[in-house]
Amino acid sequence: MRDLYVPDDAILVPPEDGWPQITTETFAILGKSDIVVNALKHMTYIEDKCTPFQYEILPETVMCDWRESSTIHQLKAGKVDAVRIITERAPMSADVVGLTIGGRECAWILLDCRYGILEWKDSPEKSRAGPMVKDVGLFKVPEDCGWVDSSVEGTWIVEDFLEHIKDKFRTMKQLPRDAHKLIAYGDKDMDDVKAVYREHGWPDEFRKEECAAAIAAIDT
Repeated sequence: MRDLYVPDDAILVPPEDGWPQITTETFAILGKSDIVVNALKHMTYIEDKCTPFQYEILPETVMCDWRESSTIHQLKAGKVDAVRIITERAPMSADVVGLTIGGRECAWILLDCRYGILEWKDSPEKSRAGPMVKDVGLFKVPEDCGWVDSSVEGTWIVEDFLEHIKDKFRTMKQLPRDAHKLIAYGDKDMDDVKAVYREHGWPDEFRKEECAAAIAAIDT
């Protein structure tokens, strides 16, 4: 993402002691465990300027910046149900937290901080995950997770999910249409955008600034 379209200063790496604004007290109203708070406290975020121009990680999907975003402001104001709707869709267990801002077009991606499992709700992808027992081509997750069926599609080990997203960019199954907007197979301009990326050396000898200028010139 940094190589393609997210500038370096938008990648927010936590200080050694974690983000000071993420505390157990702030998240107590959501009923989240210390495991969740610790994970969010030491997570790298993509800057959220509370504008329509956030950086997408999947088409129509942006990360939730749990440090100081519109979401955390709602939480501090006591708007618990509003926060749950956009980050979890439905109340989840104390060890599960939403990583994205979900909605009509946006994907909910949930992290079980105890088991290191992601659920990509309404995912168009087949299941790749669960850390435990192989079963008819899928994997089972622990029965005591309390939030996901053992054969649900869209359930991933965290490392597998991140590699899968990287591969989407490497193979040009999704690409930035501009600095903030991703497009994917079937979208208008996808073939033209892919051609521009190839012309500018993606992925091995990529010329980021030249490519961005050429893409901006499409249909102008």
